[in-house]
Amino acid sequence: MFPKNDDQFFVTKGEQTKVVKDPRPDLGDGVESMCWAELLSAAHRINRQLAYVLHGFRCQGTRLVRGEKGWVIRPEIGENGWDSQEMYDKYKGKYLESMRRDVILALKRLS
Repeated sequence: MFPKNDDQFFVTKGEQTKVVKDPRPDLGDGVESMCWAELLSAAHRINRQLAYVLHGFRCQGTRLVRGEKGWVIRPEIGENGWDSQEMYDKYKGKYLESMRRDVILALKRLS
């Protein structure tokens, strides 16, 4: 869940939007951290459940990296992240696959 004391809201075009901080700024650089904040906020506008799931994935050590066609999420395997690729794949299948379209849509909203 999102920490209640970090909740911030702003209103654009009559719609309230949640702004969320990166829960793992220790991973990556400042750009990645800003992108995670943007991704979580975009996900919240698309599908609140997706935002909660992505927040959990980031807490576990999921990274944002630039792919050929835009941003993609990838696991950090090891001490600061997931125990193994297999563990990540298991949870990805269980929690993210059903929201695949929404994940893609949120990733496309990143600058």
